[in-house]
This record gives sequence, structure tokens and C-alpha cells, in this order.
Amino acid sequence: MELLWVLAGLVAAGLTLLGGTIYVRAVWRRTSSTRWSSWMIWTITSVTSLATYYGSGARESAWVPVAYVVVCGSIFIVALLRRSPGGLTNIEYLCLFGAGLSGAVWWVSGSAIYGQLASVAIEVIAYVPIWMAARHEHRLAWSLETAGSVVNLLAISQLTLGLVLYPVALLASNGLVLGLIVWHSRQKHLEPALAA
Repeated sequence: MELLWVLAGLVAAGLTLLGGTIYVRAVWRRTSSTRWSSWMIWTITSVTSLATYYGSGARESAWVPVAYVVVCGSIFIVALLRRSPGGLTNIEYLCLFGAGLSGAVWWVSGSAIYGQLASVAIEVIAYVPIWMAARHEHRLAWSLETAGSVVNLLAISQLTLGLVLYPVALLASNGLVLGLIVWHSRQKHLEPALAA
């Protein structure tokens, strides 16, 4: 069974990295627009989420959070180099504060699970700008990210809050981005038909 968890974690991380690579390429080619500041925030929140998740006992399912740190950092750098729009919004300031706070919560409480609760909440809040701009997001990249999140659930070795919380939050957040992309795409195709 342990081999299955390891394989699921590695496949999930591979899907996440593939989706991230496609997204980086789209940002570099300017076929997808994004905000550099959102990815800067996600890089920071992904690092704190990875640390608290690993501290909560995650091993096999920790490969996806590792991949998220790499993907978010890469997208941030490429978006910055390509001079994508950015600038910190109020939500992003909140996320920066929350990322620092989650580390402090872990340190003060001595429990990684409390830090993880804070970091996961902040990381989900960091999705708000992407959800709001989902019509401009890359469908294939987010499909692979969501698939990676689904497969990562198979890498969870024990059903404890510390091991389930972060993967489920990633699946819900990525799934919502993908759902919004699909919804906007269908609305776009329906508008000409309704106007006729």
C-alpha cells in the first residue's frame, strides 16, 4: 500500500508540474494573462503551507505542495519578466500578513496543525483574484492542476485532519478555478446564440 501512496504522490506532482509548465509557457507567450503579485503571494503561501503540511506528518502527499512552490515561483518570475500587471491588492496584503501569521501560530502553539489551518485559510483567500479573473485563465493548465489535486488524494496515508485538509483545499480551489473557466467559456459561446 505504501508504494501506491508514493506513486500517487509522484504522479500528482508530475501533473501539477506539467500544468505549471504549460501555464509558464502561456504567460511567457502572453497567451494567458495573470498578475505577478498574485503569484508572488502564492509562492509565499505555498511555502508556509508546505512547511505546516510537512510538519503535520505529510510525506507521500507532500510532493504536490513541493510542486506548487516550484510552479508558483516560476510563474511569478516569468510574469514579472514579461511585465504582467501586478501591484498588491488589499486581499494580497491580507495574505502576506496571514502567511507570516501562520508561521507564528505554529511557533507559538507548538502544533503544526494550527499553523496549517491558518496557512490553508490564507492560501484559499489568495485564490480570490484568480477566481475573479478566471475567464482569462488557461484551461488545460488548470485542468492538469485539478487532476493533480485529485490524484494527490490517493497519496494520503491516513485520514487525519493534518493530512487531508491541505489536499482537499487545493482540490476545491483548483476545481473552482476550472469550473469558472468552463462556465465563462460556455457563457461566451451562448452570447452569440442568444443575440441571434
